[in-house]
Amino acid sequence: MIGTSNIEESEQVEFSDTHPSDACRFKEHFDQLKKGNWWSLLNNNANTSYIKLIKKLAAIKKDSYVFESDQKPDLAGPVLKAFIRMKPKIATLVDDTFGPMLRRFRGDCVFRRSRTAFRAEAEQHSGPSRTPVGA
Repeated sequence: MIGTSNIEESEQVEFSDTHPSDACRFKEHFDQLKKGNWWSLLNNNANTSYIKLIKKLAAIKKDSYVFESDQKPDLAGPVLKAFIRMKPKIATLVDDTFGPMLRRFRGDCVFRRSRTAFRAEAEQHSGPSRTPVGA
């Protein structure tokens, strides 16, 4: 995400010879976060500009994607169309392959612990800390 928030809107939809557009990649990130039930946690609790960026890029329609190949300009149009047609099939393969291994967010987990509890657990694994947390 570093550097993505500062690029021009027209560049966010441009594919290169080696990479999909930022909009396409962030749409995939967004979809994976939703499938793993992480999106609601991030969207509701993370106070960061990256959430807005992910939403913005994920909302860009695939019809807006542009590919102007430097290596094979005459194939750019057909390659982009083929990529867009294959993308759902690739997403299904990823789900089938990695789905059971994906980390899923469980809403019943408690994420907030006191510094004392965190420090005590850390000391169990590595010994007493030299610098107190928050010092």
